[in-house]
Amino acid sequence: MYKNLDPVDAAKLLKTLRALEVAGKLIWFCGFGLFAIGFYSVFWSKVPGDVLERGILHTSAGGYTTPHAARAKAITFQSAHYAYSYDGQDYTSRLTCLCIPIGILKDVSSGDKVSVYVADVLPSVSVLHPGPDYVALILLLIIGTAPWGFAQLVRQQAFPKLEVTPNDQETFS
Repeated sequence: MYKNLDPVDAAKLLKTLRALEVAGKLIWFCGFGLFAIGFYSVFWSKVPGDVLERGILHTSAGGYTTPHAARAKAITFQSAHYAYSYDGQDYTSRLTCLCIPIGILKDVSSGDKVSVYVADVLPSVSVLHPGPDYVALILLLIIGTAPWGFAQLVRQQAFPKLEVTPNDQETFS
């Protein structure tokens, strides 16, 4: 398929394949970074806070214009705008967690008192639910595998490695 590439096309293909591999690795790095920060958030300072506003975004897989709308699954993304004080300073935030925010704010409404976990090194960063998100990590690992795996597959097809058989080794000796 790629056996008759001229050197210019081969160089362009290699450059594109390297870019895809780097993109895949960056997505993996983001996944592991988000997981590490989520794990670190367990150790953040816990302070009291107040929910100022609760927001909900409803989406539907399949939409309402498709013939299968009756079987569409609804997904609810929740958000909360909350206020808290840390070291005498007042802050507000909308970050609920370092995760995919589906179904985590079931019992929260405007005016409720909540526990807020604040990053000591940057008090303007806080979450309502600390901890790592395994789903986001797995999702980013899978998404990162797509460009990396495609690049590896094309590289193997376009630039197969030369295999040396035992008979060839005797010739080189």
